[in-house]
Amino acid sequence: MQGFAYELMREIELVMGLQFERIEGTTKEINGAFEAGQIDLLQSLARTPERERTIEFSVPYLHMTGQIFMRKDGVTIQSLADLKGRKVLVHRGSLGESLLLQAGLQESITYVESVEQAFIRLNRGEADATLATRLTGLSLAHRLGLTQVRVLDLEIPGFQVNYCVAAQKGDHATLARVNEGMALLVRTGKFDVLYKKWFGFVTPNGYTTEQVLLAVSVGLTLALVVAIWAVLRQRTLLAQIASQAEILQRSEASLAAAQAQAHLGSWEMDLASEKITWSAEMFRLHYHDLSHPVPKFAEFLALVHPDDIERIQNVKARILEINSAVGREYRTNPTLGPVRYLSATYRVICDAAGNQCKVVGTTLDITERKLSELARERSLSLMLSTLESTADGILVVNSEGKIETFNRVFARMWRLPNDVLASKDDARALQCVLDQLSAPQTFIDKVSHLYKHPEEESFDNLEFKDGRVFERYSRPQFVNGQVVGRVWSFRDITKRKQGEAALEDSREQLRALTARLETLREEERIRISREIHDELGQKLTGLKMDLHWLENRLPQIGDEKLRTALEEKIITATTTADETMVTVQRIAAELRPAMLDSLGLITTLRYEAKQFEGRTNIPVTMSLPAGAVNLNSAVATTAYRIFQEVLTNVARHAQATKVQVMLEVSDGKLRLQVEDNGVGVSSEDLLNPRSLGLLGMKERAAMLNGSVRVEGAPGQGTIVRLEISVENPAASDKQSQG
Repeated sequence: MQGFAYELMREIELVMGLQFERIEGTTKEINGAFEAGQIDLLQSLARTPERERTIEFSVPYLHMTGQIFMRKDGVTIQSLADLKGRKVLVHRGSLGESLLLQAGLQESITYVESVEQAFIRLNRGEADATLATRLTGLSLAHRLGLTQVRVLDLEIPGFQVNYCVAAQKGDHATLARVNEGMALLVRTGKFDVLYKKWFGFVTPNGYTTEQVLLAVSVGLTLALVVAIWAVLRQRTLLAQIASQAEILQRSEASLAAAQAQAHLGSWEMDLASEKITWSAEMFRLHYHDLSHPVPKFAEFLALVHPDDIERIQNVKARILEINSAVGREYRTNPTLGPVRYLSATYRVICDAAGNQCKVVGTTLDITERKLSELARERSLSLMLSTLESTADGILVVNSEGKIETFNRVFARMWRLPNDVLASKDDARALQCVLDQLSAPQTFIDKVSHLYKHPEEESFDNLEFKDGRVFERYSRPQFVNGQVVGRVWSFRDITKRKQGEAALEDSREQLRALTARLETLREEERIRISREIHDELGQKLTGLKMDLHWLENRLPQIGDEKLRTALEEKIITATTTADETMVTVQRIAAELRPAMLDSLGLITTLRYEAKQFEGRTNIPVTMSLPAGAVNLNSAVATTAYRIFQEVLTNVARHAQATKVQVMLEVSDGKLRLQVEDNGVGVSSEDLLNPRSLGLLGMKERAAMLNGSVRVEGAPGQGTIVRLEISVENPAASDKQSQG
């Protein structure tokens, strides 16, 4: 590796006690690795407003002007536009490429990997021209012995380059060390030595090397103006403070680097000549090209946001009038680039006689701070708007017991006086609300507990003496993982509670009505069952007796043909009567099985299970109490009807191959469990309001203050559990259910 930038970085490394690992590669490879974050520093990169958005730059160490380079035997051109139709070598991402594209010469571009490759190919005659900074091109031609390359002395607008050391965005610490190292090299003369070594041969006739150095390093000089100015003023004192020179130099270099890193520009205006001087940072802050003159005040206003011009137009008169510092904030013109927020401070300087001689000022880039402030203001506005738009009362109390904020809903809900709210004293506010509560001590105890346990959350209801009911929710407020206070939320649920109470009363009335209707229905079933059994049964028995009487008298009929026909009719009628008798018995049993009243629940369940097995061929295993149990009629009927419904559901939906039944009566409870091994039931089915069978079972059990629970999962069968108190107040008639 060799070159001015390489040796400059090596000298910075030595003077600052740093250690760099150097990576070699083409311009494209190195720039790509830097953009990917794989390289910390680039030793030479042109500083542009676009790159400043994503890259940190040191103070400029070389300020160069770009030129057009052609072969010596080539045709001389008069402007950049004359390159149209010619083959021009540039590398991607370069300023030369940008200028050609802006001039509409994209068809003339031929890409190469580096500036060095461009000059070598130009020297061979493989192209007509290339674009590069004058100093770089002449240096390459000299070092590589390129005898067929010449530079054209044409001014190319916008082709001015400030070369800097580039670092990853936010790496201010490393750049500060680099800036300090460059300042030391300038002070000690080492920078001059390096420049003469690499660029001394290109010094034009009539100019000394020192003059060229001054022109080339103008960017560095401007960035370090504060440090250089301090050194010049104190040159006569250097002999007396030699022992402190090194410390002073480091401090001044750090100050200059800090100015660049802090985005702080400085300027001054001589009141006699009205000459204005800007630091390099002032140019950057206002998107003003360093190659252009410092703008006059009227020109400067064009760099300012149109809405902010008025506030700085009279600043000069204001400074001279009050003879003290004046501050202004303004924004840059949005047509020049992303808007920057700037804070400027101006002060009049007087000479030894007390006369105003000049005005000096500093301009600080406060964009990040301003954007943060605007974001905070928007967030605060959104938060306050949200607080005021919610129907809940909100109170925020800090860890010291002071009210941070609240909304108007909170003040209205708790009926707090204005002076109490203005005091911001949470303890005082608490005392004002105790008389409103039905259980004030419980309220105070809960608040005290939460303040002693700041990380707990809480949710409860508060009842007021006037009948109001509030939901209270509280949770800690965190900042950076630390509890700094507590947020309380209150919701008035009085109407909801009243509605729930009314709804519960309606439910109780409906349940009582349903229970009464069910009792009446069951009584009607019993009556109809008995009438069907007794009336139809007797009539069918009488019919069979008549048919039997007719059958006995058939032999008395002489007409054999008639006798045979009558005999067939009697047989058919007898069969129909028998079948009708079975149907009547089945209907009567379905309406109300007589055995439930005569033989009890256990026998009836066993009979029902046998009937189910006969209809479905699904075996039923039963575990029932061995002896008799005492159950009132309502409990027995409810258990039987639910058992019927469960078996019906198994037959229709379960696709089961077996059913297990368990009944027990203990501890004053009847517990019936029916389990199948079928397809199971999903949670959606359990919550489906159309599952009328399930709802009917639950409602029937609820009428006796009992419960039905259904458990299951798809493919894992279903379990139905019924539980009812045998000492149920809903029905008092006792009977032995054996």
